[in-house]
Amino acid sequence: MTANLSTILSAAGAGFVLVRPPGEQYRNQNGEQVTATGKEAKGAGWQRRALTLAEAHAHARRGGNVGLLGGHGGLILIDLDRDRDGGLAAWPELAETVEIYRDSATDRSKFIVRVVGDLPPSVKDHDSGTEILAAGTQGVIAGVHNSGARIQFRGDRIIEVDAMRVAAFWRQRTGTDLGHAGHHHEDPGPADAEAVQRSQALVERVLEL
Repeated sequence: MTANLSTILSAAGAGFVLVRPPGEQYRNQNGEQVTATGKEAKGAGWQRRALTLAEAHAHARRGGNVGLLGGHGGLILIDLDRDRDGGLAAWPELAETVEIYRDSATDRSKFIVRVVGDLPPSVKDHDSGTEILAAGTQGVIAGVHNSGARIQFRGDRIIEVDAMRVAAFWRQRTGTDLGHAGHHHEDPGPADAEAVQRSQALVERVLEL
């Protein structure tokens, strides 16, 4: 993670997640040996445990990817898997906030925004390729994509919005209502997701023994 991005996120009070790099071998929650694609978070209960910038940097130096913990400090990611330019046309202010991208997929981007007030829900619409990464999620912001491309960023600040603006963008992109999450900033994820991580950790420990 570059010094500039670190400075911006540190000033914003971001929380971080350790993410497995592409190609890393590990056992999933079913005890199966699998290969990481570069998006899989490490550590039980990561949805509720915001790691520090120092921990993120140490993991990156060991070759790992780094994720931004959705919801922590009000920060969320607007993830566009397609039609980035269309997304900017629908929400021009996104051009003023930090953007995560890679040169090998110019039609895809993640935009980091700070939500003032209650958070929107974490949700994905496959048809439009639009995803809101809020509480209980993480989005990779530094490291290497599965394609081998380096994950990059541009922008020097994070804009502030409210959940209504996010909902309006969601409706424009998907034609559906976003709904309400009811989570505050200090409540970063559902308990069932944490339980899955605890189970995975237990399986890994049993297999080690």
